[in-house]
Amino acid sequence: MKKTTYQTPELRDSNDNIIQPGSFGKHTALANATNNGWTDYVVNNLEVLHDSIEGVESAITSKTGTTDYDGNVWFADTGNAAKLVKNEDFTYNPALGKMEVPVVKQKDSLFYRQVKGGWYTNSGSNVSGSLVIKPPVTKSTVSNNHYLYFGVYVYDHSHSGQRAILRIGGMVNSKTLAWTYPTADWIGGDASVRVTFGDDGTSPLVAIGKPDSTAWTYPKVVIFDLVTSNANLEVGLWDITLSSAEPINVSKVIRYPSITEPPPNYPVHNVPYRNVDLGTGITDDQLAAIRDGSFEGINVGDWWTINGNTWIVAGINYFKDIGNPRFTANHIVVFPQRVLYMKKMNGTATTAGGYVSSELFADLETTALPIIEEAFGAGNILSHAVYLPTTCVGGEYTGGSYQTRKVDLMNEIMVFGHQRFGNVYAIGTQSSRLPVFTYKPHLLRALNTTGSTARKWWLYDVVSAAAFSAVSAYGVPTTLNANYDTVTGIRPFFCVG
Repeated sequence: MKKTTYQTPELRDSNDNIIQPGSFGKHTALANATNNGWTDYVVNNLEVLHDSIEGVESAITSKTGTTDYDGNVWFADTGNAAKLVKNEDFTYNPALGKMEVPVVKQKDSLFYRQVKGGWYTNSGSNVSGSLVIKPPVTKSTVSNNHYLYFGVYVYDHSHSGQRAILRIGGMVNSKTLAWTYPTADWIGGDASVRVTFGDDGTSPLVAIGKPDSTAWTYPKVVIFDLVTSNANLEVGLWDITLSSAEPINVSKVIRYPSITEPPPNYPVHNVPYRNVDLGTGITDDQLAAIRDGSFEGINVGDWWTINGNTWIVAGINYFKDIGNPRFTANHIVVFPQRVLYMKKMNGTATTAGGYVSSELFADLETTALPIIEEAFGAGNILSHAVYLPTTCVGGEYTGGSYQTRKVDLMNEIMVFGHQRFGNVYAIGTQSSRLPVFTYKPHLLRALNTTGSTARKWWLYDVVSAAAFSAVSAYGVPTTLNANYDTVTGIRPFFCVG
């Protein structure tokens, strides 16, 4: 047989059913006079592998060829007369006058491939603007949604510049050019970048960087591994340019750390539990490490001893990008080892109106917050929007809303990682367990104000018409009537940043 492209072998299951059709298989002779036996196919595939390693490519200049007995049309390679290539593996490009190899795999109407075009290079040592990617989608009068998800490698020669590997995706409408659910996932690199989703009036755009501040040194961009639901996106030409203009009709801006900031470190600092004494007061360096997102020298389980209490780092960026409006500031969640004071939830045994309507809800701002601000500094305690239950009927939460808060009680999810008595409205933005309780569950046991004995402490989940959830002196879930006597402790959490 003449040298050709890679030939797929036939595969069969244990019941002799063909699960992958191929050019050669069970019924192909090992060798024969026509030289199209098993050994010929294997030798051919080894040659293809060798060519691939050596970087040998086919240059096809004709769209005409001969048809074999299987209906495949073959073309002669002008660079190697003995080599034939099959039409189904190539796409003819009239502009180049030759066939091109599209790397395409299709499954369940999704296409996986390298894109046409999809690369950019600039020899400028100090060029400014956004690197703008234009997928091959043109505005039309017909409304179709095109799903696309692709990798982007951005290179900048300067060590102070932006280098990143991203996965970018979303669904774009051909009529409105609006992006739905746009995402930009940071994969790796020296630093992260800003990604803007919009359009130019005729096509959707994705802009990387910021036109008025991003300086590039010999920038290069490569798009790879496209996943799309539209075959046109895998055959159309992708364009990348350096532009000083922002996309119009911006659907979303995803702001990653600037070029002077490191990649996000908080997932690393949430594990493992470390238990290091951070001192007798939060320092300027510690605050700077929190605010810049590096969290250098701070891990879950570390603690300060301030004003006779131990203040524990319970989680790092626990609320990051959560809430309405989103909580975008880098922060740590802190709570005291000892309860701050003791107080009833309500003067009577009622949960009417729930936590937000309780006497304790307002008291946290007037009594607990000043204690916290004295320990960490009023300007370092962050307010943010948390979703809290606001209506309670018959001992069950029935609704909620966002409240701007600096200090709050915890819920069952934050403490135990699951609900024991509460319902869905008690979850809100506090929807996962604080990491510190996973590594050191003994911290579920709070101490009294003098540190001499364990103390019950309030949670805000409603149990019944009369009782709220709480943590017992033994560190297990319990329930207490809202007017339970004053031995129940107040152990709130707050965010420092």
